[in-house]
Amino acid sequence: EYAPAVLALKAGQADALLADSTYLTRVGDALPINNVLLPLPAVQAFGIGVAQGDAYFRNLIDAALSTMAQSGALAALYAKWFPTQPAPQFESLPGQWPYTFATSPSDLMPPTPSRWVQLQTRGKLLVGVAYDFAPFGFLGDDGQPRGFDIDLSREFARRWLGDADALELVRVTPATAIPLLMAGQVDLIAAALPFTWANRALIDFSQSYFLDGQSVLTRADSPVQTLADLDQRVVAVIGEAGSAQELVTLAAETTTGAFAPTLLPFQEL
Repeated sequence: EYAPAVLALKAGQADALLADSTYLTRVGDALPINNVLLPLPAVQAFGIGVAQGDAYFRNLIDAALSTMAQSGALAALYAKWFPTQPAPQFESLPGQWPYTFATSPSDLMPPTPSRWVQLQTRGKLLVGVAYDFAPFGFLGDDGQPRGFDIDLSREFARRWLGDADALELVRVTPATAIPLLMAGQVDLIAAALPFTWANRALIDFSQSYFLDGQSVLTRADSPVQTLADLDQRVVAVIGEAGSAQELVTLAAETTTGAFAPTLLPFQEL
């Protein structure tokens, strides 16, 4: 989980913290210690996660994202949560998506009923969101979920069910998001979910709605001031250490000499 990993960095139990740049920028600004952000040379896409084999539901999400982009609604959310970053440019398909959420014909259903059938019956959207990953999803001072992904989920509920509050937010972590989706406990994941080949092997994704890089956050008084300085140092990572190994390998390609940091995972047990 993110909170104990940040505390480990603050307490000096870890020399650095590896995570998404947008999140680390927010965390670094809030820490009562001087810090340094070291970007990795990579860009990572985030997508809305849906169960495999449900192309129709995925198309509904993509159509909603495209419509929001064309109307300016997505740009408004970006201006609220990422004021220095422009909204992405989506591919513009010719014509219009021919169905609304309510009028999707049953004869287009795949062999396994699409998730939208359950949504219509239930009248509520179940969305897996992060509770500790600002500004995408976090708990506000009032204890209620806030963030870009939460606002995006409310927009889906408003467009599909006619009510922005017709949704239930389910807390997920990097370790639980995909298992909960695969088990059918949520309809979709809106939690800055990385679009990677490893994740794509388990679930499907909407078109990418956010691009981010990976960075390493370290204390300003630490001997770690470049990526090369991470050799033999402890790097806190979220989830399993194996999931961060490819990023460490990528960082190693930009350095010279030995590069073998120790990965300290923080994951939900």
